[in-house]
Amino acid sequence: VLLGSGDTHFIEEELKALGFASEKIEANLSNPQIVTRILRIAHLGDLILVKGSRSGRFDEIVKRISKQK
Repeated sequence: VLLGSGDTHFIEEELKALGFASEKIEANLSNPQIVTRILRIAHLGDLILVKGSRSGRFDEIVKRISKQK
């Protein structure tokens, strides 16, 4: 699970409470860091959910990863 900055610590805490392994959660990432990590692990045909606000400019993440794969 890749999380940006801001209030994502609430999501991180809830994921851990639900039993997600801490080592599978990366938080406080910038958009370029998120893109780099997605491109490293994603394969053609993978489904990726990008949830975020326009103010967080997550649309840039979608544009960058959709052009690469």
